[in-house]
Amino acid sequence: MPVPAKVETFQDTGEVFLKHADRATMLPGVDTSKLTAEQRMAALHKLNAESCDCGCKYTLAQCRIYDPVCKISKERAAAIVKEAEKVPAKDAPGSTVEPVPPSAPADVAKPRGRK
Repeated sequence: MPVPAKVETFQDTGEVFLKHADRATMLPGVDTSKLTAEQRMAALHKLNAESCDCGCKYTLAQCRIYDPVCKISKERAAAIVKEAEKVPAKDAPGSTVEPVPPSAPADVAKPRGRK
């Protein structure tokens, strides 16, 4: 029997289903707007790796999605974001990465001419 309804689909980027929390690009109550893409990925990785201490048995990312009013995951997530802000981007000026000095040219034996 035909139904006059429009079916819409969407791609879950982690904000909807807990099993996709590791794909989340944003989490409820977590402000990553000041982070570079590299810093954001590092913070999200840590949020998905660390367990929440509220007793929910979820990761911090899962807890933020499932229980956005949890004060424990909110405070820990804010601390992780603050830590990520301190990490300099690899391509930023003033980065602590030192350039590798060029090595001395190798002694290459000159080919002998034919007689």
